[in-house]
Amino acid sequence: MAAPIVITDDLHLDGLLASAHPNCRIAPIDRSTPLGDLVTPPLPIASATFRGVTVALATVATFADDARLSSDHTVKRRDGEDIAALSRSIHLGLGPGKNRMHRLPTIITPTVSWLAIGDRRPLLRLARRLTHLGGWRSAGYGVVATWEAAYLPEDADAAAVLTLTDVAQRHIPASWVEWADSTETGPLRPPYWHPARTTDAIVRAGTRCALNPSLFPLLHALARPDACRAHRDRHVARKIARRTLAHGGVSPEI
Repeated sequence: MAAPIVITDDLHLDGLLASAHPNCRIAPIDRSTPLGDLVTPPLPIASATFRGVTVALATVATFADDARLSSDHTVKRRDGEDIAALSRSIHLGLGPGKNRMHRLPTIITPTVSWLAIGDRRPLLRLARRLTHLGGWRSAGYGVVATWEAAYLPEDADAAAVLTLTDVAQRHIPASWVEWADSTETGPLRPPYWHPARTTDAIVRAGTRCALNPSLFPLLHALARPDACRAHRDRHVARKIARRTLAHGGVSPEI
C-alpha cells in the first residue's frame, strides 16, 4: 500500500474483484438499482453451495502485524466564490449548507492480504484493475502500490477461507455454522453495500463460530488443483458459449 486506507466496511475480495470486472463497470449502479438489474460477473474464485446458499470462497482483508489505526479529517466549507455562484442564499450554520468537519477512521498498513480458492493468474489480472481500496478513494486514500498472488501449499487448510481458529473470515450464512456468538441480517454476495443484497441471517466476519462438519469435504475438494482446473475449464466453456451465441451460433475459435 502507498497510502492509508479509510475503513468504511469489511473488504471482501470477491466484492473488490466484482467492482473491477468489465461487466460491472459498463453497467453503473446505485443503491436504488433493482435486484434484477445487478450484474453477477464470472470471477476466478471458486464458490461453495450448501443448504441452498452459494458463497464465494474468499476472505475479507487482513492487515500486516505492524498496521496501526489512525484518523484524518476532511472539511466541507463553502468559500466566497461558491456562495457568489449560488442562485439563493444559504445558512452556513444550518441545513445542507452547513460547514462540516468529518473524521475519517484510517488504517496505516504496508500490506493487505486475502485468502481464496481459485485461479491465480486471472485473479491477479483482475485485481490489477484496482488502484485504490477503502473509502474516500477520490481524495487519494487507499492507493495500491502493487498486487501479488501466490499459491499456498497443497496441505494448507482449505477451511481458512471461511473460518480460522473458530473466527469467521468472511460473512457466512447462519445455516452453515453449528454455533455462533451472534447472527444478524446482512449481505453474502457483491455488491455488499447494496440494500437488495441483505439476507435474513449471516455470521459477520470476525464473529466466533464453528462450521458445520459437512462443509469440510466440500472445501477440501474445491481446493485440490484438479478441482481448480475443473473450475477454470467450466469458466472457459461458459465464455466460449457466450461468444458463440454472440456470433450467431458459430464459434469464433473455429
